[in-house]
Amino acid sequence: MNNFYISFNAEQEYTAWYKAIADVEFFLDSMGFKAIPVKSCIKNMRLCLKTYIGTEDEEDGTGIILVQYPRVAVEGVDLDKFIKVIKSTYQKYKLVVLVHDLDSIRFGKFFTTNYLTEIPMLKRFHCVIAVNDAMAALLKDHGVLSNIYSLTMFDYVLPDIHNAGMIYDPNNVSIAYAGNLKYEKSPFLYKLDKVDFGKITINLYGPDLNKKNTFLSGNVKYKGAFAADNLAGEIKDEFGLCWDGNALDKCGGKIGQYLRYTNPHKTSLYLALGIPVIISKDIATAKFIEREKVGIIISKIEQIPSVINNLSMDEYETLKINAVNISKKLKDGYFIKKVIKSIEESFKP
Repeated sequence: MNNFYISFNAEQEYTAWYKAIADVEFFLDSMGFKAIPVKSCIKNMRLCLKTYIGTEDEEDGTGIILVQYPRVAVEGVDLDKFIKVIKSTYQKYKLVVLVHDLDSIRFGKFFTTNYLTEIPMLKRFHCVIAVNDAMAALLKDHGVLSNIYSLTMFDYVLPDIHNAGMIYDPNNVSIAYAGNLKYEKSPFLYKLDKVDFGKITINLYGPDLNKKNTFLSGNVKYKGAFAADNLAGEIKDEFGLCWDGNALDKCGGKIGQYLRYTNPHKTSLYLALGIPVIISKDIATAKFIEREKVGIIISKIEQIPSVINNLSMDEYETLKINAVNISKKLKDGYFIKKVIKSIEESFKP
């Protein structure tokens, strides 16, 4: 098959969004996909597609043309025109969209209107890849009749970083939290000083920390901001924390609600490092963490000291071994390769 994807070549940022998109492109390249630069599509779409794909007469067989949403729209591509050109000129190809985020939930009024503004556009693709089962079910419930696939987890490109041999010391445990530390994004962080963590240290990694706040204490430390590809080498903690929103007793607010349908990219970072995860039960990815036995599910932040104190060395070792096994899959692109293979199989007569 002749497979293509719209490439972004985004400048490196301190964000998970950049990293997730770039890593998908990396694994698509490894599968033989050919890149179509997004800037070329913006300038002259028909000429761009003809240059990279050829004409209907020239191309051989069927194939996939994959776009990553919503980045493709943010870059300025006229998706309506793009879909029309593909469907009219390259009828042997299947349009596939990988949905990273649904902005009508993340920033919009979905929880009051129960309306997803993305649905009319997504219904025009032959195949839709949702990031997890919860998002896939949501899209189906709102009328996406295309073939819907679940990615399950974001794969993660990572150099060989060896921390699997760390000796677990229950009296000296640290927990990583990696992400945007801006108050508006993660207000719960600024309440961590209200929790008695005992001997546990919370290490924060990321940009936009408001240092005027007083929540940084003996237990909560700021480790700095790092480019996405360098961050992994800085984390030496025993656990990684997945939590967001405005509260310590639940993943509250619009951001917390959105996590019911999306995959926090930090989860893939932690697991790619072979680090077990501590995750809110409200986050969609918690089901994967529980099924694969690669972490601990909590309902509120205040539970962290007790679950750590009650965890035996053998129990931690089991979580660690399982996390390392998932790490191998993530670093090999297992999940994107699996879903692409399933889509290709669906084309066969």
